[in-house]
Formats: sequence, C-alpha cells, structure tokens
Amino acid sequence: MRGVLPNQLPRPTLCQMKLPLKPDLNNPMLRPQGVLVRRELPQMPAPLEDDEVDFEEIGVADTYSSYWPSKLKGGSRHPDPVVETATLSSVELPDITYELALPDKVKNSDRLSALQLEAVTYACQAHEQLLPSGQRAGFLLGDGAGVGKGRTVAAIIFENYLRGRKRALWISVSNDLKFDAERDLLDIGASKHLKVASMSKFKYSRISSEENEYFKRGVIFCTYTALIGESANANPKYNTRLRQLINWLGTDFDGVIVLDECHRRRRRT
Repeated sequence: MRGVLPNQLPRPTLCQMKLPLKPDLNNPMLRPQGVLVRRELPQMPAPLEDDEVDFEEIGVADTYSSYWPSKLKGGSRHPDPVVETATLSSVELPDITYELALPDKVKNSDRLSALQLEAVTYACQAHEQLLPSGQRAGFLLGDGAGVGKGRTVAAIIFENYLRGRKRALWISVSNDLKFDAERDLLDIGASKHLKVASMSKFKYSRISSEENEYFKRGVIFCTYTALIGESANANPKYNTRLRQLINWLGTDFDGVIVLDECHRRRRRT
C-alpha cells in the first residue's frame, strides 16, 4: 500500500504550570488542628490528539520509504510525495511485459503520474492472465488516500475501451461518486469516448432498449445497494437490477468490472 506523506506534521506543545505554595497537610507536624485531609488520586495527563503526535519521535522515517516506480520507464512525477512501508519496499516488483494502448498525450503528460501509469500497467498485465476457469485474473489496487485511485481506474477502463472492450461496470458505495468517475474520465481525455450512466436512472427494461435511450456502450455506474433493487411490475427478465446488468454485459463480456471501496462492503452481501 502506497500513501501520500504530509508535508508538515504539527508538534505537541508543552506549557508551564504555576502552582501556589500550600502547607503540606500530609505532614502531621505542619497540619493545622481540626483539618480533615482527603486524599485524591493524581490527575493523569490528557492524551494527545491524533494530530498532535510527533511522528518523528516514533520512527516514521525508519518505517516508510519514498516510492518511485522501479520497472516503469517514463511518466511524470506525482504531485505529492508518496511513501510505502519498509517491508513492501524490500519486495521486488515483477517485470513489465504489457504495452499500454493509451495515447501518447495521456502517457507523456501530467494527466497520469508515473505511479498511476505503473498501476494501470500492472492491472492490465494481470488481466492478460487467464485462470483455469477461463476467466481473467483480477487486480487489487490498495493505494492510500491522495494517490489518485479514481483516475487510475478511469485509465484502466479507457485502456480496455481502446482494446475493443466497450462496456464497463463501476460499482461503488454512493451515487454521488458518479460525478467523480465522470471527472476522472474527463481529466484523461476519455469522456468523449465513454459516457457514464447511473444505474438508478434506468427503467426496469432492457438497458439497450428505446426506454433507456439505447445505452449500448460506455460505463454503468452502480451502487452496491442498487444491486438488490427489483420491481414487481416489470418483465421477469429485467425485474431486478442484477438481471438487467447481466443482460447488458452479455455472456461474452470481457471488459472491466470495478469494485470501488470494496473494503467498506466486507460485512454485507
């Protein structure tokens, strides 16, 4: 897992406390007559907030290493410094054998950084492997927040589109993230080729039919919750969102299915 390293980390501050001098009431020689002494537990110092931890003192410099693609040639520098754990940095990555079909203006510009291009390349290289079942191998992208996973996913979909796989399914946790998907496709210059449609806007009928404006190719954006949606009045062949998607993708589907934010769905079916 790679993650963005913050530029400046706040340090905890220490403040001096002045206490008034009081007689030692625990000393019988100094205790006034008739004074009742009540013993109280000493107050524990308040825990530091998360943003007040001094990461330099706990050894962040020894735990993380700066990251740069070791096998990929070319690509622009990522906008922010990116690090990975020292354990991962000791593992050598496989050689790159896949050649991207993305336009040079995408690969050789700042639309995708070298880190993102590396992830796209390894993902497509993994998809080239066929499992014993005949299905393509998957790829897990576990980068941290700020590395730009959305744009990486958009580039993977665009790469497959250029390879002739014109349909893609993007599943996420919220319908609002559809606009982020459209933005990421726009940023890499793929929006004129790939239209993004929301599953929730389709009527319960064939997706490529007139009722749904003949949506035959592009990206369908769907939430995990929408997958269980159904209609009692629709044609049984299309009365659930899942059946609609299966019919639209087809039995010979060979494109991309994105399971976005999949870690947030680990306890749901």
